[in-house]
Amino acid sequence: MSAIINPQARKALSALNQIAGAARNCVAERLQRDMDKSEGPSRRDIMQQFLDLKRDKGEKVDFGIGEVQSEIYTALYVGIEAETHLVCADSQGSPDRIRQRSR
Repeated sequence: MSAIINPQARKALSALNQIAGAARNCVAERLQRDMDKSEGPSRRDIMQQFLDLKRDKGEKVDFGIGEVQSEIYTALYVGIEAETHLVCADSQGSPDRIRQRSR
């Protein structure tokens, strides 16, 4: 209800929806790319680990494509949040100090 009234809340919800859409698209693109290749998964990263879990134990542990998308959403959100902190810190300090902190 507050999103209807408050423009900032509406913008925040829109941004979260964009992240959710990006997560769904990332998973869908990976699944499509891996189906197009006969030699198996294209990358060994965290998304592939979640997809492997879904494939190998998904039914047993109740971990489906929705859970994969949710985990990727979380990873994207955390990455965006970390980037935001760096940008805010950068605006309050010298770029050299920020680079040293991020190493």
